[in-house]
Amino acid sequence: MQTQISLAITNRILSPKGGLLLFLLSLFIFYFLVPLSAFSFSKPLDEYPLLSTLTLVSILSILIGYYTFKATSTSNLKPTGAPAKNAHLIPLNFHFVHGSIWAVFISFSIFTLITAPSIPFISALQGADAATLSEERGAFLKGREGGAIAILYLNTILTNTLVPYSMVSLFNERSKWRYVSAVLFFAYCISFMQKALFLNLALPLLAYMAHARRLNARVLFAALSLSIATLITATALSYSGSEPPSTSITDDYLTARHQPASAFDYVVWRALAVPIFTAVDTLVVHKEQFSAEPMLGATSSLLSLLFGIERINLERYVFEHQFGSWNETANSNAVFLTDAYVNFGWIGVFIFSIACGFAFALMQKTHDVGLRCLWPIFAFGLFSSSLIGTLFSNGFILVFFLSLLFKVNHRKS
Repeated sequence: MQTQISLAITNRILSPKGGLLLFLLSLFIFYFLVPLSAFSFSKPLDEYPLLSTLTLVSILSILIGYYTFKATSTSNLKPTGAPAKNAHLIPLNFHFVHGSIWAVFISFSIFTLITAPSIPFISALQGADAATLSEERGAFLKGREGGAIAILYLNTILTNTLVPYSMVSLFNERSKWRYVSAVLFFAYCISFMQKALFLNLALPLLAYMAHARRLNARVLFAALSLSIATLITATALSYSGSEPPSTSITDDYLTARHQPASAFDYVVWRALAVPIFTAVDTLVVHKEQFSAEPMLGATSSLLSLLFGIERINLERYVFEHQFGSWNETANSNAVFLTDAYVNFGWIGVFIFSIACGFAFALMQKTHDVGLRCLWPIFAFGLFSSSLIGTLFSNGFILVFFLSLLFKVNHRKS
């Protein structure tokens, strides 16, 4: 009985609807409570209460979008089990779809590894210092030039949507290749020491296990512990050749001036503090360097191209504000609602947040298990980058579109 209750709870928590509640709770804590508390006790910047107010508007708008979509969408979007389900969808062969995804990913991985100047993971094992590893991580993808820059965009789409989507689908159909796919993806994720990328493997699989009622509280705790240990280990490798400071500067914890004293301290600071002060710094830079004028899509490569305006790399301005300088691979990305605000003001926060609510509702109602289990990556993307980037650069718009038009047939049919 206890096991059944545990399975039911994890299923609810890790469903897209439960994920939406977790996401909204995280927004409330990180971008409403903490900024408001910091403003009240130690940070007399107007951008702190502004961020808190933006967050409240965003949370309410996401809920409006979510329940509006659920109320108006057709029954054809319901998960497997609804009568006459998916009758309108164009059928595709399971082997063709997932074979194509993995053929592209394996070919891409081989090409990327053999053309990279160095492989950061191997350098870390050889004792390279933090500065060297930072340069190598940047050169691995972001440092490509000319036509090779396409590698960066293809990597983003593959690792954020297509490969995790396919991997969950392989597990759902109990394919004999499911564990091989997970190992291949993990190996690629750690090859260039992008420490959080392996979460694109772990989080969708946890969501799938909950969906399939195979994830009890004990397994969930073990999986989360392993994920944290992996992050700390990867961070320790990144700093293995450097001498950490003897103490951390706790007075500056909510700034880029904080110096983590250990790998564990770095992971905690990076997860808890960096998202908050980067959002605040984005608002500060928007006010001080752009007179708080709406940027009308200039921060987005896609929107600036569509609107015919000059592209402004706001993330680099923020990075320079935080660290005093920037390089070709440095960016400071902030939560999606700050991007919406600096581009289109309060109406932008309202509209973009409604679109986020639509997306969560679509993942909740879709027939496609692979798409349902991508909600953690989608939420993580919104937490640290723009909605436009999450939808288009990360490939979510492609997966949403395909899910609404096509049905991947069972592999045995």
